[in-house]
Amino acid sequence: MAKSKKTTEATPATEETAKPPAVLNPAFAAATVDGYKVRKHVTVPVLSWPDNATIIFMAVDAIRVGKELKAVRAGELKMAPAELMTVASPQGELAQLVVGKVLASELQESYPKDGYVNKWFRATKFPPNTGKGKRYATYSVQEIDNPNH
Repeated sequence: MAKSKKTTEATPATEETAKPPAVLNPAFAAATVDGYKVRKHVTVPVLSWPDNATIIFMAVDAIRVGKELKAVRAGELKMAPAELMTVASPQGELAQLVVGKVLASELQESYPKDGYVNKWFRATKFPPNTGKGKRYATYSVQEIDNPNH
């Protein structure tokens, strides 16, 4: 019986504790898992990006709107769909990054027409200053050279 092709989920690597990014970039498409060549990442993990953590990532694709979340119980608040972006770690691991409003705005303003795609970044996420009624996390973001070269 022939073995079937396998796909995998990535485990991220960052400077602190985060879990990084479906391969759309051909540079990451040639990966193998358990001896099988990966044709497509059907699912990838969501990157966990805690406050005060710094991550290194390459934007693999443009920011997009995720699926709409439905309220499970009557009276429960329904959240707006998250904005997502596939990112890659320096090790080539892929993940979905939930892009906060502030980060999305900064990337889209600084890199028109999705110019941030295929660029490397070092970013730190800071907690919202809830004492001043703010709900949004803030970020420190730097574009960096490819850490693999």
